[in-house]
Amino acid sequence: MLGAPASMTAFAVARDYNPARTLGTASGVVNVAGWLGTVIGTVLFGSALDLQGETDPHTMRLALLVLVASQAFGAWRLVVWYRRVRADSRRRQGAGEPVPVAIGPRKWFDLRELEGPVVTE
Repeated sequence: MLGAPASMTAFAVARDYNPARTLGTASGVVNVAGWLGTVIGTVLFGSALDLQGETDPHTMRLALLVLVASQAFGAWRLVVWYRRVRADSRRRQGAGEPVPVAIGPRKWFDLRELEGPVVTE
């Protein structure tokens, strides 16, 4: 499941990239977003079951696809925001501004960020 690791990543990003005076608010936003995602998933699951009419194992499996799709969407958005925060921090770090967490280049992040020539083997 993606839920627990993704939520811990969301808390880590909120903690590392927000000023100390707003950490409570940032943690609250992460908590509410997780709760809201669960509620929306539950409502969509129930709606998918209602649309199918009868409740048997096959319709339950189809309704679960709604939850899989919502988790895939959430994971995709987590990656998008992580990359945005990381790129902004790299930009600020390159400009000499203080950043909460120093960031080094990673091959898996963005090849344009690599310093020096790209070596392929």
